[in-house]
Amino acid sequence: MKRKIFWSEEAEIRIAEITDYLREHWSDKSVKTFLDILDDKISLLALYPEMCESSLSKKGVRKCVITKHISILYGFNNKEVNIFTVIDNRQKND
Repeated sequence: MKRKIFWSEEAEIRIAEITDYLREHWSDKSVKTFLDILDDKISLLALYPEMCESSLSKKGVRKCVITKHISILYGFNNKEVNIFTVIDNRQKND
């Protein structure tokens, strides 16, 4: 069953910051590539939200690696996937 995706305000802000950074320091092509990868992963999460690892310290939270530098933290139920935030994998997070 495909679940509906909900983005928190924090997650939306973080994605905007990432795309702004990519556009400023790399190129519009880099932004498009990142957003395509993100869309592909989110589409998979809508169908298979169990596919990513559970947090060891936060019950009901999972981490999905989008790129080697970026991951999302999310939770889900029978009807929806809630994306809580976007994190930088180079920092210590769980």
